[in-house]
This record gives sequence, C-alpha cells and structure tokens, in this order.
Amino acid sequence: VFAILWTNELLVAIGICIVAGACGFWYFRSTVRRPQWGSGREAVLTSTFNTLRYHVGTLATGSLVIASAQMARLCLTYIDGQARLHKNKVTATIMRVLQCCMWCLETCLKFVSKHAYIQTALVGTPFFESARVAFQLAIKNPVRFVLLGAFGNVVRLI
Repeated sequence: VFAILWTNELLVAIGICIVAGACGFWYFRSTVRRPQWGSGREAVLTSTFNTLRYHVGTLATGSLVIASAQMARLCLTYIDGQARLHKNKVTATIMRVLQCCMWCLETCLKFVSKHAYIQTALVGTPFFESARVAFQLAIKNPVRFVLLGAFGNVVRLI
C-alpha cells in the first residue's frame, strides 16, 4: 500500500515540476529566441529532461514525506474501524480527532511540497531547502498566495 501511495505522489510531483520548469524556461528565455506563436514544445521537452535527469531524487524525497503522512492516516482509519467494530466509543473518537489532525498535516505538507517542487524546477535546490524557501515565501506573502490559489482554481474550472 505504501508503495502505491509513494508512486502516486511521485508522479504528481514529476508533473508539477515539469509544468513549473516549462513555464520558467519559457518565461525567462530571451525575447529574441522566444517564438511569437510557438507551442512551447521546446520548453516542455527541456523541462521534462531536466526533471528526469536532475530532480527525481528531490521529488522522491518530497513524495516520501507526503506518502508517510498518508500511510499514518490510513493506519488511523484502520484503528478507527476496529474501534467501531468493537463499539469502543472513546478510542473511535480519539482516532477521528487524530485523523483530522493528520488530514491537516497532510494538506499542509502537500501545499509546501507543491511550492517546493516549483522552487526546485526554477532554481534547482534540494527539497528541504526549497521547502524552507517556499514556506518563507508563503509566510511573507499570504495574500498573494491566497489570491493566486483562488485564481488558479477558477482557471481550472474554465
């Protein structure tokens, strides 16, 4: 089960890193070399190469952290099911509270990891350094993060 969780998170991380790298490559490229109506194929291929060549270890580290939190949450879910089966209300209540806490932790880890992957794609730093920088950016610019997140959700709906 853990291998499935880790693989799933690794594939998500690779996707995030490729998109971030392609956007960065295209945006920071000189305007002389940037095609006027180009499809960005070169940016995507370059980003894919860079991600698979240089950043897989970083992405595996981040996905390991998230998968560990997910596995802990699955264990708590199993214990909660056993407690309900044996009609132990105290244990079931404690497990639900712990599941809620683990969900919050997992959500925070996903948020920081996503921005760490973007930082890694743009700058090339290791996971924990990228996570530290991403966390500091989020703390210093909370309004921007909220507005950009909301804007991104609206764009995804369209």
